[in-house]
Amino acid sequence: MKISTLRLANLIVLSASLVIYSLDANARSITTQRSLSLGAGFSSPSAPNALRENSAGLISHRALGVMTGAGDSSSSGSFYSYGLFAGGGAAAGALDFRKDQDTGTQTSAFGFAALLPGTGVAAGLTCGASYENTLGLSCSDLSLLTNPGGAFRVGVVAKNLLDRSASDIFGVGVSIDVTRQVTLVIDGATDRDFSQKSLKPAFGFDLGMAQFTAGYGVSLGDLGSSEIRSGIAAGMGLEVLRGLRFQAHYNYIAAYFASLAWSF
Repeated sequence: MKISTLRLANLIVLSASLVIYSLDANARSITTQRSLSLGAGFSSPSAPNALRENSAGLISHRALGVMTGAGDSSSSGSFYSYGLFAGGGAAAGALDFRKDQDTGTQTSAFGFAALLPGTGVAAGLTCGASYENTLGLSCSDLSLLTNPGGAFRVGVVAKNLLDRSASDIFGVGVSIDVTRQVTLVIDGATDRDFSQKSLKPAFGFDLGMAQFTAGYGVSLGDLGSSEIRSGIAAGMGLEVLRGLRFQAHYNYIAAYFASLAWSF
């Protein structure tokens, strides 16, 4: 029986994630699993969305789990996604499927993150696959996240580096936990030519079982970055049950976006 390239890739990712989880489950924890994305997610990615924000943030996954999400936007239409993740301290991985309801286009993304020994820096790699008519596969998103479990974090992302069908995107973000409850964030993104630039200052407020965030995306010039939506953005996260986390956003990945992640 022949196995398609995409199914084989997904099987490899799933197997690797299970190995990471089983071998590294007792690794020393230096990270915090964030339930809510702050800013553009460059320096404060949430565990469920890190794959499409800053894949180095996958390092905060502490268990094996599943996730699902849905969004709607007047510019890109509605979509839904689902996937799985696994992590154990020093390494983590995730796999995500997405389908656009209006066009029927199906895409998937899978990625890995690992702590660089002796540095306190996590590095991430994201690969994407599209199979609307033909299968396309590329590993073109690289990212770093310094001090992932600390009060001061810097995130760097480079997207679409090897994908000629999409414009390169570079992002940098800084997050500071002013107190245990309050986090200040500023993220910025640009294309290779610095012709499409945006900034997004934001803050987060953490009450333990509930988190809240608000920010404002600003275009620096005639065109802003496609990675940061312009205008007011807001979001909230809830720990519905132990291991079950919900988050909802306005004007973030889409005009409206919500996701649910369950860690076993």
